[in-house]
This record gives sequence, C-alpha cells and structure tokens, in this order.
Amino acid sequence: MTAAIQALRSYLQSYYDTVFQRSYFISVLAMMTILITANYAIPSLQAENFWHSLLLDYLRYGIPFALAYLLQQIHSNSNMRLIREPWFWTLLVLAPALFALRVNIEFNQSDFTTMAGSRHFKLISCLISYAVKILVLVVPVMLLWWVKDRRQMKLYGFQSQDNWRLYALL
Repeated sequence: MTAAIQALRSYLQSYYDTVFQRSYFISVLAMMTILITANYAIPSLQAENFWHSLLLDYLRYGIPFALAYLLQQIHSNSNMRLIREPWFWTLLVLAPALFALRVNIEFNQSDFTTMAGSRHFKLISCLISYAVKILVLVVPVMLLWWVKDRRQMKLYGFQSQDNWRLYALL
C-alpha cells in the first residue's frame, strides 16, 4: 500500500510542477464560490411556465459552462484555437440546452399521478420520465458522434483503454 501511495504522491507532484497554475486555480475557485453562493443566497425564481423554466435552467447550466471555457482560454498558453472551431460553439450552446430540457421534462407525470392516486401509476410515471430524460441526452450525443467523429473513433465511452489499471482505479 505504501508503494501505491508513494506512486500517487510522485504523480501528483510531477503534475503540480508541470501543469498547475495558481492563478487559474484561484480564478476557478472564485467562480465556483460565486456561483454556489448565488445559487443558495438569491431567492429561487419561480418559473411561470415551461419555457420560462427552460430559460432559467439554461442560464443555470450555461453560465458556469461558458465561464469555465472562458477561464481556461484566458489562462492557457494556446492561441485561442478552440474558439475558432464551429463545433465548440455548437457544444457550448447545445449542451446547456439539453441539460435544461432534461430537467424540465415531466412526461405526463401529472396525468399519471391523478389517475386513481395509485402508487403504481406514480411508479410507471417515474420510469417513463426517467427513460425519456435519458433519451434526451443519449440521442443527441449519438447524433453528434455520427456526424462528427464516427470515422475517427468508436462511440463515446465504448472504447477501452490498453491500460486496465485506470479502470481498476476508477
């Protein structure tokens, strides 16, 4: 066990020496602190309808997503190559929209729960809602892979690495 801890310590030390930037760490920490404080300190906005709720959740997911990429570009030594990619902008707009849609889908849940008030209908409602929420995320990811990356790689997450120790660590 001591050898494993020593190997992990040496890996983290080499990472810290070569990659770690204190200014980037502090700026990300400040961003997280502000967003978490705002999430809990600002009174929750009540959505008037589905579209209003979708917009609020889009902003809730989109602002941290966009700020994280902005901070990375500010602190990296790259020449802003990522920002010139059209796929970057597609993902930057589409990913928060998909997560906001997933959160706001209530696939006929109110209809099922009012039917005889049975817990079986509520269970069926939850299962259908969960399946629809999964499809809302999986189908666009598969379409993105089909359009962009199917010639370069296998479907995302289905290609094993040569080093099985990574899987054992996870």
